[in-house]
Amino acid sequence: MANLADLYRTLANYAEAEPLYKRSLAINEKVLAKDNPEIAEGLYGLAMLYKDQGKYRDAKPLFQRSIAMDKQSLGAEHPDVATSLNGFSALYLIEGNYKEAEIAYKQALAITEKTLGKDHPYIAISLNGLGNLYNA
Repeated sequence: MANLADLYRTLANYAEAEPLYKRSLAINEKVLAKDNPEIAEGLYGLAMLYKDQGKYRDAKPLFQRSIAMDKQSLGAEHPDVATSLNGFSALYLIEGNYKEAEIAYKQALAITEKTLGKDHPYIAISLNGLGNLYNA
């Protein structure tokens, strides 16, 4: 269900994506342990949807919860934390909060370099975000 929501979000079919994200998240919150990474992933997906729609106030607490849950359940240096930080950084950038965007992008970059290596393709996500930030 969440994968289908991701597809709809990628296609900018937000009306179809949102109920799927919410339903998937509700199911996971009901049947999984409170600190299960699948819940954090669902929060991240919904946060990205809201960011893409310009619903920044709705996205921000979801990013924060996703990052906190991943840090607690997976550890502060897990690649999933970097993924969520990159998404949150993009939100900060859109809002013009350049200082927080830079901090979060650099944290994501450091995590990715440490856990996946300096040549991993995911490095480009943080570097691209930093480039966009510095351009702004």
